[in-house]
Amino acid sequence: MQMKYRRLFIAVTSLALLSACDQASTEARRLAEERAALEREKAQLATERAAADRAATEQERAKLEGERAALEAEKARLAGDMAAQAKAQNDARLAAEREQRLAAERRAAEASAQRTAAEMREREAREAAKGAAAQARAEQSVDFFYDALDPYGDWVQVEGRGYCWRPRVVSSWRPYTDGGWVSTEYGWTWRSNEPFGWAVYHYGRWTRSPRLGWIWVPGTEWGPAWVSWRRNDDYIGWAPLPPDAYSASGFTASVDAYFDIGPGLYAFLRVADFGEPTYVGRVVQPEQNVTIINRTTNVTNVTYQTVQNRVTVVNRGPDITVINQHSRRPVERLTVERVSAGAPSPAKLVGNTLRMVAPVLNAKPAVAKPKVVKETVKAIELDRGWAEAKGDAAKIREGAASEARRAEEAQRRSPAKVAPAPSAPSKPPVPVRPVTSPAKPQPVAAPDSKPDTKRDAKPAATPAKRELSNSPVMTPASKGKAQKLERPAGPVPAEAPARPALPEPPAPPQPDTPQSPEPAKAQRPETPAEPREPTSAAKAPKRGKSQSAEEEGRKPARSADEPDAKPADKDKKKGGAASPAEPGAEAPDKKTKKDKEKDDARRVRE
Repeated sequence: MQMKYRRLFIAVTSLALLSACDQASTEARRLAEERAALEREKAQLATERAAADRAATEQERAKLEGERAALEAEKARLAGDMAAQAKAQNDARLAAEREQRLAAERRAAEASAQRTAAEMREREAREAAKGAAAQARAEQSVDFFYDALDPYGDWVQVEGRGYCWRPRVVSSWRPYTDGGWVSTEYGWTWRSNEPFGWAVYHYGRWTRSPRLGWIWVPGTEWGPAWVSWRRNDDYIGWAPLPPDAYSASGFTASVDAYFDIGPGLYAFLRVADFGEPTYVGRVVQPEQNVTIINRTTNVTNVTYQTVQNRVTVVNRGPDITVINQHSRRPVERLTVERVSAGAPSPAKLVGNTLRMVAPVLNAKPAVAKPKVVKETVKAIELDRGWAEAKGDAAKIREGAASEARRAEEAQRRSPAKVAPAPSAPSKPPVPVRPVTSPAKPQPVAAPDSKPDTKRDAKPAATPAKRELSNSPVMTPASKGKAQKLERPAGPVPAEAPARPALPEPPAPPQPDTPQSPEPAKAQRPETPAEPREPTSAAKAPKRGKSQSAEEEGRKPARSADEPDAKPADKDKKKGGAASPAEPGAEAPDKKTKKDKEKDDARRVRE
């Protein structure tokens, strides 16, 4: 029993011990599991912490890398800015140095140019002095033309004009037709096909006589041509300037009115034929001139300008651009070479250069005479081209006067500065009033005779507002005294008014100064210039039919500054009387200059 209880006890104890062992083993396992779990959790926490640390480190590293990159970029930008600033400073320094160098070079160039200009001026002055001396030695007078033109024409001695030349040509011949116009630096220049063209179309003037035909009056001034111009869309015309057409400032559209150039003196040509080398057979028949001249406008524009370092005449006129648009052959544009020495010969074209013989002539009177003088003429009647006008003369003259008024008004609105004439002629300029003379040919006055000062020149009936302002006209340089144009001998026809008297010549005009149209010695009052009232033809003194041309030439002319003649009864009170042989002649003038000015002012107001 005891054994039984012992075994039981042992069994119970064993069971208890086994249970206790099982509990301890379970607890140990649990603790081991918990410890393992803690270890795992610790390891996980350590892993997470390490990952977080690594992430933070990577983020910090990335941040640092970004900041480093930003710093590098800023550093690079600053370095670039510094380099650009340094480059800009260097460029500015180089530019400043370059400007300084250029300025120094400019100053050196200017100094060199000034030295060169001074040397050139000195050389030009020396050459000009040598040229003037050589020119003075080479200058010739008008007798140079005598032998040169003798083979082609006859010399005629005209009283008051000296020796004039008449070409040996057919009766239908006229100047400025056998040849053509070319455009040069001198304006419209005549290129002649005739052997005598080098002289008669560039010096002197042309006029026409009913008996002698065309005659040339020698002159000493060279020009590209001496003509007046008219044009419209279909025709271009030109007329030689008459012997009394001389001016110190040139000619304008008033030339026809001032110098009484009639339609018969014009040569008209179709614009389509203007570029042809010769106008022979192409000039319109003179019978059509009256019709054409009423449809054309005067475009004369002759001035003095500096060409090739010398003051000379420039002949402007029709517009070459418009002409070339309508001409079958374009007008040639050439350069003129003036040859002052050598034998006379026709103009020669060398490439684009027109080589022309142009001797230098002085204004001294000719000392020689032609070898053969065909005839001697005491008085020559001038045909101013009005015979062809017939009943249209008054209309044509009125149109020319209107053109002259418009030309003068244009000059007053915009006065053009022109170079002074190269050498002032020895004669003073003569103001010429608008021409209203009859169509009858007129005798040429003696240019070297003493001018009359008390000639009765009261005009006959003159149309209202016909009078134009004065125009300074220079007489030929080869003469030494003032020229007076005489009226034709015999009675004045009633169908046309007589030519007004010429005023006394004023002092020669000064260069680049406006020329006064009034005589320099008369002090005119400040009154508007209005045309004088026309005097009735019935009140004008009648001239005897038997009065000769010599008596007409000896009749004293009334000066523009003298008052009109007083009635005969007033003259008798002063002790004077009208000449019985010459009705209407003035009594001897005993008025003072002040009285004359008062009378002039009174007549202007009337």
